[in-house]
Amino acid sequence: MIALLAACDGWPALDRLARDDTGGAPPEGVSLTEPPELSWSESGPRDDEVDDSTLVATVEILPPGMAFRLAGRLRGAGWDPAAVPSRDACAGVPSAFPTEPSGDYRGDADWRVIEVQASGALCAHLEPADVEARVDLMAFDLDSCGLPARAWTTRDDLVLGFAPSTPANDWATLVEPGRFAMVAVAYAPDDDTRQIPYAWTVAALDQGEEPERCGDIEW
Repeated sequence: MIALLAACDGWPALDRLARDDTGGAPPEGVSLTEPPELSWSESGPRDDEVDDSTLVATVEILPPGMAFRLAGRLRGAGWDPAAVPSRDACAGVPSAFPTEPSGDYRGDADWRVIEVQASGALCAHLEPADVEARVDLMAFDLDSCGLPARAWTTRDDLVLGFAPSTPANDWATLVEPGRFAMVAVAYAPDDDTRQIPYAWTVAALDQGEEPERCGDIEW
């Protein structure tokens, strides 16, 4: 899926679906001065003994107007350009993670499978407790084996949520109903023993609300 980049007061609003930007007044009943109305679900904290390095069977269901928060911890951080990643394959096609053609992450990767139940805006936010940490928060289409098949990208062909320059990683996009995978993994600093607690939030806005509204959420 390809995202179309739009401006949003410092928030990268990225649309994966073609749409008409007609401007004008917001949809009836939608206020642009108040945060979007969301029902919140807590999913955590995670036990450090839980192995989140592979896609898990548990699926987070996100109907419109729903959001979940996940407390977790990444163990290890950094990027090794000389490493050869172990890629699972489906019908001979290797997994799309990691997204770089060579090298691999030095720490673990936390995965979640998410199912959105309606077309609309999806908001993603990850905040590490470690201000020196830089954490990729990427999304992938899934293949028939349930493996990451294609990273979500912007219209400039940049991987969405890859290599943020600040600790917080925020993005927004339009999505269609279906399942996809998200992963959190630290690319900096280079420290195999680093422990990085994080708060990870994903929200599906009510139908009719645009990705720009993600910037109004009080995380």
